[in-house]
Amino acid sequence: MAITQRAKQVLSQVVDVYYHTCEPVGSTSICRTRVLPYSSATIRAILGKLEDHGLVVQPHTSAGRVPTDLGYRTYVDEVTGRFTPIWNWDTSHVDRQFQSVKDGTRLLEWLAVYLHEKTAMLSFCAPARHAAWRLRHLVLEDLGQDRILAVLLTEGGHAIKHVLTVPGLNCSESLMKKLENYINIHFSGMSLVAMRRSLTGTPAAQDREHDLLLTKVARVVNTLEADLQQRLDIQFFGFSNMLDMPEFREVTAIRRLYALVDQPEKLHAITSRHTEDDTIVMRIGREINDPDCRDFAICMTRIFDGTSVLGFVGVVGPRRMPYAVLYQLLAYARYKFSQRRHVC
Repeated sequence: MAITQRAKQVLSQVVDVYYHTCEPVGSTSICRTRVLPYSSATIRAILGKLEDHGLVVQPHTSAGRVPTDLGYRTYVDEVTGRFTPIWNWDTSHVDRQFQSVKDGTRLLEWLAVYLHEKTAMLSFCAPARHAAWRLRHLVLEDLGQDRILAVLLTEGGHAIKHVLTVPGLNCSESLMKKLENYINIHFSGMSLVAMRRSLTGTPAAQDREHDLLLTKVARVVNTLEADLQQRLDIQFFGFSNMLDMPEFREVTAIRRLYALVDQPEKLHAITSRHTEDDTIVMRIGREINDPDCRDFAICMTRIFDGTSVLGFVGVVGPRRMPYAVLYQLLAYARYKFSQRRHVC
């Protein structure tokens, strides 16, 4: 949503003051920060316009305003100054950690702990145990009703069996063998992430039969990767600290938060639905598309180490979250992970 520069400045102050106080923000509160060179009357008028646009809401007639989901979304997309460098202390601290720790999984866990320490939010990481696996050989067997048995043999000697449901596969025995042969010939020595990327960049085939084969190969690879990702071991950090936040004074809110920790597959379903390869994803309130998470926000990203995915990392908490800090820390951490390929 396009708003004026002054409106962006006032919205930024509403988000910032509300984050620190958890109290509705009025023009007087904003004036006290002495960040903006506007009078109380001017700020009050801008607050009214922000409310008209649905970016803030007044919980009580005599109260100030609090950001709405749309207000937070506008703040994240247009106001945060995502490319502002983080503090030198943070970069040097992260640099030292990357110099002293070489194991990618341990670095991922450290990053999750660090995110909690910097934001007081509930942080999580989900190392992808399959990230380092490279295909040696794949055997596919049709089980009928769009179900196949996939036996994945890795270069490291692992043998992984999975029953996959691949909607619309509809393969004859001969076509199933062609799928198996294509994957073994073209993707030997590659990770599942590299396979998927290769298929994404493959131009459309000239003949219809080969194009159909590639489509079915992509379905099998994507389903196999998604199935393996569901086996991620999600770790959480900082749950007890969340209980001190005003948003979790009610038992219902605590139960909903605990459900994410007690049922990690619930959070995994959310991360799988929203996380894309090359982005830092922020989902706020109803954007999460889960009724139990409508009062939460999730900031997360997928971490790559060279060509392999190491896993997910992020935070979950109330919508009152330090979005700019999170974005900057995650962006810098992603950069540091990406540079590791040059020293491997």
